[in-house]
Amino acid sequence: MRTDSGFTLIEAVVALVIMAALLTVLANGAATGWRGLAAAERERRALALAENELRRAGREWPLEAGTRSGASGPLSYRLDVSPHASNLLRPRSAQRLYEVAVEVRWREGSGPDRRVTLTTLKLRGPP
Repeated sequence: MRTDSGFTLIEAVVALVIMAALLTVLANGAATGWRGLAAAERERRALALAENELRRAGREWPLEAGTRSGASGPLSYRLDVSPHASNLLRPRSAQRLYEVAVEVRWREGSGPDRRVTLTTLKLRGPP
């Protein structure tokens, strides 16, 4: 009876195929993770821009009904200011409540535009 010690050529090829498959799966998982991380970072930047624009409303320019727009790198935003319906209940009041909405848009690859929208209410005091 003959005993072989070591691997045959077929065993070595099977082992290489298994290793190649595992490395492919690991590489795909890592690439997906990096793409997700990059997308989360773009969304974080869009959210920071939207929060900043909401903060500026009524401080750097007066609260008045209208639309403002701009861009910051690959991000574009649109800020809409409109009087709140509660102003009709107190027409002679010097204080006015405004709804301020910011929508930030950006494109990721060849897919559709992504967007983040934030809305808040702001009070404008007497002039």
